[in-house]
Amino acid sequence: MATMNLDEYLRLPYVTIIVRTATTHDNLCYLAFHPELPGCKGQGTTPEAARDDLRAARRLYVEDLLESEEAIPLPQAVHFRKPQEPEIPQRPKVEYRIAGAEAESPQATAVTFPELSAAGELVAA
Repeated sequence: MATMNLDEYLRLPYVTIIVRTATTHDNLCYLAFHPELPGCKGQGTTPEAARDDLRAARRLYVEDLLESEEAIPLPQAVHFRKPQEPEIPQRPKVEYRIAGAEAESPQATAVTFPELSAAGELVAA
């Protein structure tokens, strides 16, 4: 059933998550795991120690699955996207007129508010 050997599986880019936590005695420790390999975990007093322990656990995990001819989960594709700037809608120019002043000159009663950028600066008209 296996299409790769042990070394090939161990070179696959599994996602590694390392979490800082506390033991039952409130001592600091780190847990490391691969989400794609259920139950495959490592621990240590430093992130590096937890990662090394996880590597050893992954080797045993894959060896066991190969020996029992069970399917070995493959890494999930991870896509990183560059965050995009959110679109900030531009306010349209709004013209307000003073009620009841229609008889006077429109230039004297109209107030136009200029457009502002996201930083609050005037946008050239």
